[in-house]
Amino acid sequence: MGDGVPALRGEAYLAVTQEMASTLTDFMDRRSSLLLFSPDSGLAGAEAAAGVMGSLLGWDAVEQTAQVESYRALAAEHRVPPD
Repeated sequence: MGDGVPALRGEAYLAVTQEMASTLTDFMDRRSSLLLFSPDSGLAGAEAAAGVMGSLLGWDAVEQTAQVESYRALAAEHRVPPD
């Protein structure tokens, strides 16, 4: 789910405009389930999703970065340690 995947951008757009998602974590975990079902927890698309959400929710660059970092921390908590 990288930056070039239009579906991720569209899903982020709909999550904000139709489902009242207000944080990147809300979208990545609750609305798209990328946290649990993407091999990289959706981290490859986190910045692109934050960009879409930020433009809709009025986030500046600092807030977008904070949203991505917060999601990265959550993803790290859910990572399964190697055997």
